[in-house]
Amino acid sequence: MSALFEFLVMVFAALIPWDPTNHRARDRRLFDANKVACAIRALDGRVLNIGTEWSVGVCEIADGRLTFVPELGIVGDRTIPVLSATAVAGEPEFGVPAAWADSAHFVISTRDGDLFWAFPKHLSSEVLALLFPERQRA
Repeated sequence: MSALFEFLVMVFAALIPWDPTNHRARDRRLFDANKVACAIRALDGRVLNIGTEWSVGVCEIADGRLTFVPELGIVGDRTIPVLSATAVAGEPEFGVPAAWADSAHFVISTRDGDLFWAFPKHLSSEVLALLFPERQRA
């Protein structure tokens, strides 16, 4: 029985990713559905009913628009029309562990104000290309 148990453990270990910090496969699956795990907050005050504390969730990305679905923080989905996105140096402090290891950090401008937006750094160019496809054609 011991040999069978060891064999089963080896099979399951080979099939299940055990490293909790390796989220690249999840990130890729989300991106393939035009989504990205992210965190968002207002720079000051409230912007589109988003306050200055980080909310963590998933954004669906479309041409010039994000639809943020929170998992922690604010309640209710937010549609965010994005005019521009500017990279910010440094790593944000989320107050909760982010669901990824290394962040890209942007200020996104909307008609109603500016928001901080953070997501997995390894997807930066692809996320921006999806958000602003007209820039790719120029």
